[in-house]
Amino acid sequence: MIFKELYIENFRNFDKLGLKELNYKNIIFGENDIGKTNLIYALRLLFDWRIRKEQCLESDFHKRNISAPILIRITLDLSKDDEDNDKIFAKTKNLLKDGETDLLIELIANYNIESMCGEISLKWGSSVTQLIDMPQKFQRYEIDDIFNPIYIDSGIKLEEVFKKYMKKKLMKSNAINKEELEKLNTNISNLNEHIGTLEIVNSIEEELSKEYYRYKSEEMNVKIKSEIEIDNIYSKLNPYIQFENKTYPTCGDGRRKIMEYSLLTLLAKEEELKKINIFFIEEVENHLHRSAQLGISKQLFQDTLFKYIFLSTHSSFLIKKMEEVTLIKLMSDGNIIGKSVHYEIPEEYQYLKNKMTDDLTEAIFAKKVLLVEGPSEKQLFDKVLLKLNKDYEIDNKIIISVNGVDFKPYYDILNKLGIEVIIKTDNDIFDQSKTKVKYKHGGVIYSGVNRCLDIVDIAKEQTYGFSSIKEADEFNKIQMKESLYSKYNSILKTKQIYLSKIDLEHDLMMVLKNYENDLKNKLDISDISIVDFLQKAKVKNMLKFLKIIELDHCNDIYMSDEFECLRKLCDD
Repeated sequence: MIFKELYIENFRNFDKLGLKELNYKNIIFGENDIGKTNLIYALRLLFDWRIRKEQCLESDFHKRNISAPILIRITLDLSKDDEDNDKIFAKTKNLLKDGETDLLIELIANYNIESMCGEISLKWGSSVTQLIDMPQKFQRYEIDDIFNPIYIDSGIKLEEVFKKYMKKKLMKSNAINKEELEKLNTNISNLNEHIGTLEIVNSIEEELSKEYYRYKSEEMNVKIKSEIEIDNIYSKLNPYIQFENKTYPTCGDGRRKIMEYSLLTLLAKEEELKKINIFFIEEVENHLHRSAQLGISKQLFQDTLFKYIFLSTHSSFLIKKMEEVTLIKLMSDGNIIGKSVHYEIPEEYQYLKNKMTDDLTEAIFAKKVLLVEGPSEKQLFDKVLLKLNKDYEIDNKIIISVNGVDFKPYYDILNKLGIEVIIKTDNDIFDQSKTKVKYKHGGVIYSGVNRCLDIVDIAKEQTYGFSSIKEADEFNKIQMKESLYSKYNSILKTKQIYLSKIDLEHDLMMVLKNYENDLKNKLDISDISIVDFLQKAKVKNMLKFLKIIELDHCNDIYMSDEFECLRKLCDD
């Protein structure tokens, strides 16, 4: 089973919301009050009979429009052969015909003025036009025998979850053996008797009897009896933590929350053979240190128990271990809209897996992202914006180094999520040695321009082979870069891709040419240009360079055509 599509209409802050690309694990994010909780509640309303039995209030209808029904519909893809599909087919029987692999489950709530609530009904079928009423017994529908919805909210409900778990365990017929049961009943009976003999209890009996007699004169006494029973013993148990044979209450919020998740996991394991567990999780990062968030991230994305998840979060640490997921971003565009995209690192980018995941966990929460090649660009841009007091990070904008020139996977995913992406990259040209296998006298590869053209699906510049040794010797790389820049700059800028005229270092010194002698003196270099100095040991020498630049330098960089990408990042 794979979640495929979700459609919501006329529910809370959603007029119409359609998500076309879901998966096993779905991560929901967006700004505060954008509807993350409402989206999860809509799914719980569909799958959880305990929520469904409450019906819908007038306030659940979008802008209180009770003249139209609430509609929540999810499509499940059952094309793969697995045990979960078998659990579904066992209940759906002849609902799907041969060759049909989509199962649609639809909830409709029509408002009843007399009962003052939205009355819910469920349908299912292979397509929107083939939906039929779902079998129902009292308040429970057929899907309630298929799915086990598990809700984990952002708060802490340790005691409630612990009592539920202990009740489930202790109330089993074989939970306590005969010998233990007899001993326990004897002890409970002795305890009840002893409580009845306590001096304070006898005093209360006497006081209450006298007061009762004042209201009604009759020959009787009040007697207080303890009624502790084995059937309610679970309600008297509480979890503690033991260190070095000493026992402590689980009083810290972080520890209590992890204990709660452990219990919920155990409850889910008890159900997984009978039903399909679906986890609905809201902002579990609350109260947790980032190390604990990383631990939970590992569980959520690597433990097979957590196969089906809808998770809302504001924390990049909570999704550090994500692998194959769907990212869902909610945003406002007059109405609330959603963008969903499948995230799985392509095989050719596996060597970048950890870095790419780390970067994306930051980027998906941003409003605007500037992608740069490496640490030198990021260090320079951070310094310029810091000097100019540009609080771009506060405005939910970030700069990410892609660790080379692998822009496309970042660009594609972020664009599909509706996140504004800006790219700044060098105008690289490779010549001679890399092309001598194909061309006798070598040639040139226009790699900088071509990586940009590939991103926006424009035909690439073909590799050019030299016709003679003379042509190869006379080839001027700088002139060629300037020619390519003139040809493609305007086209690429419309896509927010900013190609260097030459490269970062040359562009930088074109802007700061009037300061070059002063800068060379401060760097204590005389026999080498600043461009050569910066290219010689990029990260190390860039840090030296950044220590000597001042506000005027930063302002010139920021206002230049060469670094227009910085203004684009900071503009609203």
